[in-house]
Amino acid sequence: MSNHHQPPAAPDREDAPTTHGSPSPTQSSGQSDQAHTEPPIRITLPDNVVTLGDHEALASRLLSQQAQAYFDGGAADEITLRANVLAWQCIPLHPRVLRPVAGGHTRVDLLGRTLAHPILIAPMAYQGMAHPHAEQAT
Repeated sequence: MSNHHQPPAAPDREDAPTTHGSPSPTQSSGQSDQAHTEPPIRITLPDNVVTLGDHEALASRLLSQQAQAYFDGGAADEITLRANVLAWQCIPLHPRVLRPVAGGHTRVDLLGRTLAHPILIAPMAYQGMAHPHAEQAT
């Protein structure tokens, strides 16, 4: 008997953001998953999703309760999870009001690639609970 637990996938939701690209695995494309070579589905977020809190609120509406609990949780007593939240809360942001911003950007070069913004997602299990193309979509 295996101790490996695989959480269930999130159900389809009517209030999902707009998607663009290839069909989800639940949609018929006439091809097997292995032959699928189209780019992953891209999501256009609503205009009011800006902050981390906005993303969390949207996720709580779209994900199943089990998936939300999995993504929000941490291991054991969640000590490291709380420490990470506290560490991020201790980083001050200093707004620069009425400063010239012409030519500003968020691009960054990392390991020979130019990224539009310096946001990366660490490897984690079960991304398929949030997106039909799982890790391929991120």
